[in-house]
Amino acid sequence: MSEWKSFKNHVKVSILSTISLRESFFLQSFFMLVSNLVFFSFWWIYFSNFKSVKGWTLSDIACLYGIVNGAYGLFSVFLGGTRYIARMIFEGDLDTLIIKPKGLLLQIVASKSMSMGWGDILSSCVFFSLSSHLSLSSLPFLVLFLSSTCLIITSFSIVMGSLAFWIGDSHTLSKQLFEFLLTFSNYPKSIYAGAIKIFLLTVIPSGFIGFVPVDVIKEPSLAGVFSVIGFSMAYAYFARRIFYIGL
Repeated sequence: MSEWKSFKNHVKVSILSTISLRESFFLQSFFMLVSNLVFFSFWWIYFSNFKSVKGWTLSDIACLYGIVNGAYGLFSVFLGGTRYIARMIFEGDLDTLIIKPKGLLLQIVASKSMSMGWGDILSSCVFFSLSSHLSLSSLPFLVLFLSSTCLIITSFSIVMGSLAFWIGDSHTLSKQLFEFLLTFSNYPKSIYAGAIKIFLLTVIPSGFIGFVPVDVIKEPSLAGVFSVIGFSMAYAYFARRIFYIGL
């Protein structure tokens, strides 16, 4: 329990430190919101001319963007420290954390909060409001999938950052692979096929962040729910193991 109490305190301090820089906080949040809306507007224009993309409608895309942006926003605000794992490993910053009480990985995860994450969370609310999939019956699924996908994003960031244990300065590589994860998650399942789809459900798990949760919301099933939850928990365990093996 003391580890989780320490984790919550670290998160609180990280968030307060970003909010204290009011101008930067509001500007970063605002421009992230605008950026997300601009990207979504391209889909709006597309669907004003075409009815669907192999069964995917504008409402489905709005739900997809809501989940991806919401999960990434939660990650950025509450768990953003994982983005800096590679740099901390390479520059020896872990040394000051190792001597502290247990919960090293939790300390790292809670060490940074990014202001732009609030813009992602706000834009997620906008996208959900534009989707016909938002209802009282689907709300538990949305909350569940936001939590699960946020956990997958965090775990992937930990795995990529932990590469620095073996290959040295991997901050740039980790950042690029992380961007791939988010980029591929923002497109409907129908544009992927064969080996690419398998790749996006395993090596870079963009599918479990984007189109898999949307498919389950469109056609609810226990198998679909358990697949997302099971994968997120298994991947979190894998990420933790990779980090401590490297350490």
